[in-house]
Amino acid sequence: MVSKATGFPAANIAFVARTENVFFDKEGLNISASNIVQIILIIIILALLAFVVLRSMRGEKASKQPEELPVESLLQSQPEIELEDISAEEGSETKKLIEKFVDENPEAVANLLRNWLNQEWG
Repeated sequence: MVSKATGFPAANIAFVARTENVFFDKEGLNISASNIVQIILIIIILALLAFVVLRSMRGEKASKQPEELPVESLLQSQPEIELEDISAEEGSETKKLIEKFVDENPEAVANLLRNWLNQEWG
């Protein structure tokens, strides 16, 4: 085929096959000391931020718990209302006084009930 295309006799044509190895250099990571320092600083800053966030979340949980007041101090802090001769007809008067106390001091009533329940089941 080569001799027909070129016009040279086939006896004068020779082929030599050679393999040539091609090497490609691999590039390194090219990390300098300043890059390493920056990465370390970023990690430290993120760790401190996480610590502050977790610490503040734990502090909020502790401060949300209401302090327990003893029943005696609640009763002493409220003015005593004297009821004289409670009868069936005056039962509605007692009920009105209790409702008035509940309306004026709902937090004190809630703490009083909470303390009673804790003392009974605690």
